[in-house]
Amino acid sequence: MSSSSVPPAVPLVPLFSGIRWMLTAIPTCKDTHFVTRDRMGRNLAFLARLWSDGHPAIAIGIDEQTAIAIDASGKGTMLQQSKQGGRAYVIHPSGPAETCKKGQDLVYTDVPVQELDATRGDTFDFSSMTGGAAARRYTITAKGGKIAKDPYSPPHTAQSRQ
Repeated sequence: MSSSSVPPAVPLVPLFSGIRWMLTAIPTCKDTHFVTRDRMGRNLAFLARLWSDGHPAIAIGIDEQTAIAIDASGKGTMLQQSKQGGRAYVIHPSGPAETCKKGQDLVYTDVPVQELDATRGDTFDFSSMTGGAAARRYTITAKGGKIAKDPYSPPHTAQSRQ
C-alpha cells in the first residue's frame, strides 16, 4: 500500500458548502470508498481545516459494501453487505494540526485512528470514542505532503496487509 498523499500547501479558501451537510451531532466528515481511493490524506486535511477554524471534528472513512449503524446512544455496529470491504476507520484528533496555513504543507502528528472490521463484529461508542480491537488502534502523521507510513494498518500488521 502506498503512503496516502495530503493535498499540498493547505488551501485556506472557504470550505465548500458541501462540508456542512457532512456534519452531524458529532461534527463528522464521512468518506466512502476509503481505502480503494486512498482518501486518508484528504480526510486529514479536512479535519485539520475544521479544527483550525474552531470546529473540533472526527472523520469516518468506510469501505464499499459496508455501513456503521449508530444508535441513539452513540453505539455504532459494523455491517457488511458482501465479502468485499467490511472495514471503517475512525480518525479522531485530540487537537488542531501543528501547521494548517495557506501555502504550507500540512503538519499533523500522532492523530489517533481506530480501524473497525465488520467480519470481527466490531462496535464503536461514538459518545466515548472507544471500541474496536485495541490491536487495530494506532496513530498517523502527515508531514511533507504525505502520511509517513501505511495509514490503513497499525505498524505491527503493515506487512500482512500488503
